[in-house]
Amino acid sequence: MDASQVAVHGKELKHYDPARAWVTSATGIASLTAIALFALLLISNAPTLTHPFIPGSDYAADILATQRAAHGLLLTGHPSVAGFNHPGPFFLYFRILAQWLIGDLTATVFGAHLVGVFACSALFAGLFAALLHGLARQEGADDRTATIAALGALAVILMQFGTIGAPGDDFVPRVAFARGVLSNIWMPDVLILPFLTFLTAALLALRGSTFGLIAATGTAGALVHGYIMLPPIVGPVWLITALLARRARRAVTGQDFSGPTWLAVIGIITLFALPLLLDAVLHPPGNIALALATAVDRRVSAPSPPLLTLVRFLCHQWWDVRPGLWAAIPLGLAICAATHRHRAVCRGTFLLLSLVAATALLAFTQTPWRLPPFSARFFLATALLPIALGVLFALLALQRNQGRLGASTAAALVFLFPLTTPLYLPYRGADGIDRAARAIAAEVPPGSQIALSSAGGQGAPSTIGASVINLRTTGASAINLSTTGANGIDPNLSARHIPVIAGVLLDLDRFGIVSCAQEPIPFYYSAERICAQPLPPGTPVYQIDVVVCPADPPPPFERVGSGIMIMPVAGRRDCVQIVPAPR
Repeated sequence: MDASQVAVHGKELKHYDPARAWVTSATGIASLTAIALFALLLISNAPTLTHPFIPGSDYAADILATQRAAHGLLLTGHPSVAGFNHPGPFFLYFRILAQWLIGDLTATVFGAHLVGVFACSALFAGLFAALLHGLARQEGADDRTATIAALGALAVILMQFGTIGAPGDDFVPRVAFARGVLSNIWMPDVLILPFLTFLTAALLALRGSTFGLIAATGTAGALVHGYIMLPPIVGPVWLITALLARRARRAVTGQDFSGPTWLAVIGIITLFALPLLLDAVLHPPGNIALALATAVDRRVSAPSPPLLTLVRFLCHQWWDVRPGLWAAIPLGLAICAATHRHRAVCRGTFLLLSLVAATALLAFTQTPWRLPPFSARFFLATALLPIALGVLFALLALQRNQGRLGASTAAALVFLFPLTTPLYLPYRGADGIDRAARAIAAEVPPGSQIALSSAGGQGAPSTIGASVINLRTTGASAINLSTTGANGIDPNLSARHIPVIAGVLLDLDRFGIVSCAQEPIPFYYSAERICAQPLPPGTPVYQIDVVVCPADPPPPFERVGSGIMIMPVAGRRDCVQIVPAPR
């Protein structure tokens, strides 16, 4: 049989060649989707982009981490409270590029980074739409039908991103509420769409698709960079997918993937591996070695979670799915059974999701850290994939039998998506951090160099191995951390000042004040913002701590002796205290 033909129900149908279609219809649908979603996100979040937002905590730490690109190579990812960074910088470079291009057009640097997140989400949404289009063409649909079905299925999935569960206990069902998840800069939310795109690309690759294999390789590399728990999950799934894709390719065409295809795969893998290898060479032993050493050290005293607990933990992510969307899964299965179509896709989906579940259970069994709900938020994609396929199959069936009805249904879904899905996420600034920076700027002229410290933090080791024991956001975006007692650290040491200092370091940049942190915690402050020791003579040192507010709340600024007490958002119990440290 010729490579461009495939037998379906005794008929010879034109077989979809992704390598050729990529430069035509797939490129078109990907570009259209990405541009439209990016524009919608920009318009919806204009208030955040045009008004000053002062970040603290993880938001500030992420931006501080990107500042390394101004001094050299950024080779690691987002900071982790476990004492190291997540593996790679792929997602951070979207933010850096946005800051370089439009940093002067947004009210604060946070706005530019938010635009970078929009661009990243739009890119993956466009790729996801192109992959759905490819699956539809694999199933015998013409280009117009495939485009209609792919856009309708994409719209349904994006509607889900307007509903996400409220933070809660690990295994307690959460009440989903509407917020602009596509506009969230927080990495656990950012990773859901790339993981869904990876699963879709892997499914297309299982059909012997060149486009699917290349897309699966690229998205797998991005996910490996994004989160420390994803390499042991994505890596084995990609490898098994690549092996099965070769077999499927030979079954369809009689030959393996072409040499240029494998060169492209090797090139993509090398590109994503290069930052990790360079980090190990330039900053030995490297961030990955630090992560593994920390995991092994903690693993000694950390028992494996029970298997049933992990199953509940992963399935817990599905509580975020809108109830009505679950109907798409039995609908898709019914269409497969009734029409004798799409059975290969259904089998491939079952195999793929089984692989993901197995690798995820194995990875989380070996983790030495506590499992907060957000650490597996990406697993939500395992429910979204069969939902997307169910909608895709339904629209293909409607288009085959009732062409106008199918097209009208898809058009209605695309139209309803921006009307029913919140794309705006209202960020609340960290008032305590902004006031702290302004209080310091009132005493220090621009161009000065100062150091920030805390009452109990000076001299802390470079990795404190902290684990979250209680998350309580305050007006200063502070979190409670407790160390493990390793390396001689006092297990009762309070590190709630760390996220506050990270925010003040970033905010002082707006006033032209050169600031550094005395505590050597580079995974949170970034190595470039750690003070050189000893400090130059005459460098002012400001001690910043989070303390319990007095019973009689002070005004936003109140001098207490030689220091300043700063109130956070009304109703909170924590205050930021700034005291010039004696030299």
